[in-house]
Amino acid sequence: MIHGGMNHLTRISAVLLLLILASCSSKKEQPSDAGMDSQITPDASGDSDTDTDSDTDSDTDSDSDTDTDSDSDTDADAGAWQPIPDGGKYCGEHCRQVTFVPEVRTEYDLNNGYLVYSDNDLNIWIVDLNRMQKRFISKSDWPNYASFYPTTYGGKTYYLTQHNRNTNEESGTQIIYELDISSWYSTEITKFNLFNEPSPQSLLARGDYVCMYMDPPGVETAKGHIECLNLDTKVVKRIDDPEWPGGPFHNGKYMAHYYRIPSPPFGSGTHIKVRQIEDAGISKTWDYLGDKGYHYMSDKGLVWVDWRNDTLGDKNGNSMRYNSDIYYLDLETLEEEPVSTHPAIQRFPAVDGNLVVWMDKRDCQDMNSAPSQEGEAIYLYNMETKKEVNLTQEDTDWKDYVRMSGRWVSFLSPSDPGINIFIIDLEAMGLYSE
Repeated sequence: MIHGGMNHLTRISAVLLLLILASCSSKKEQPSDAGMDSQITPDASGDSDTDTDSDTDSDTDSDSDTDTDSDSDTDADAGAWQPIPDGGKYCGEHCRQVTFVPEVRTEYDLNNGYLVYSDNDLNIWIVDLNRMQKRFISKSDWPNYASFYPTTYGGKTYYLTQHNRNTNEESGTQIIYELDISSWYSTEITKFNLFNEPSPQSLLARGDYVCMYMDPPGVETAKGHIECLNLDTKVVKRIDDPEWPGGPFHNGKYMAHYYRIPSPPFGSGTHIKVRQIEDAGISKTWDYLGDKGYHYMSDKGLVWVDWRNDTLGDKNGNSMRYNSDIYYLDLETLEEEPVSTHPAIQRFPAVDGNLVVWMDKRDCQDMNSAPSQEGEAIYLYNMETKKEVNLTQEDTDWKDYVRMSGRWVSFLSPSDPGINIFIIDLEAMGLYSE
């Protein structure tokens, strides 16, 4: 969570976002991370045997009058699976809105047919995309109790909770919980002191590990690190870096993180390293010095935003970044190949198997500079057939934070209300098969 001022990961992320964010319209609303300073309850629905603190909201399993969602996400039976309502903003054929809250926070996760997210009140939800049903996981009682960073893998959901944040005493704790989706049973897997130990600033579950960026307590000049907790052995693999690491993403075997060097000889100085988790990152698999941005990892590959072909941006003293491209790295062969080098802005790539998706601005009125009211789309590229498809050509609003898993592609976009998650069914479009 953000403690007072901006922490190191946030500073790195802010710089990175300044480099990669270029909107088709200066008038469009963009997603925010407002409310990062908060806390939540494990399984507030009351369905599981979660070990909850005495300060947990005891009424969270009954009424949901405090929910600000105009579509009544948290109803009187919040502990049960509920159907996803039809309707919402149209986003194209086989594309639909699946959340209906004032704002979805950006650290949502998509994996194996499940989508987990936090709303603007820091309530955590899970969506079963195959059944188009949702279920309430946890409700905030800020500042005494709150939850963050939901992630899902292997039929489990993980999230971080904070307890007694307002006490500033030893009773303040941070706990990571594991929730079994089939049994709805929740267990505590690790605990931190809220005020005297590093704070997890992200969670991502893949393979045998939950990995997180750890922010030092109360020391603005201290450098953070990455920790990966083995869910079977409970052994922690700590990954340090001589530079400032950030944005960790992993697949259970490899960890990718970006880092910045001071006074770079060229470009932004933002680079990406790939390390092996099992040996705590001692074995460096890949280190690419170059202008890199947002990245995403699958079992076999890594994709990222790349500015090597940008002739208009920082390299020429211009504060804006223009021609960003998407590149792919095969993690077994370490061979790199371009995915999209169209002379427009591409960002927020995701990958699964031989399919890569991303947000693309090539259809903007002026794809690199002048503001436009329309033009952003989600594109897909099949690395085997070498074919490229516009998935959302009928909806041209801004689209950020793209995710991909199996047949599903998700992204954030403006809606009614606010900012919500939309999903695309690739199987229904004939673009995906097992």
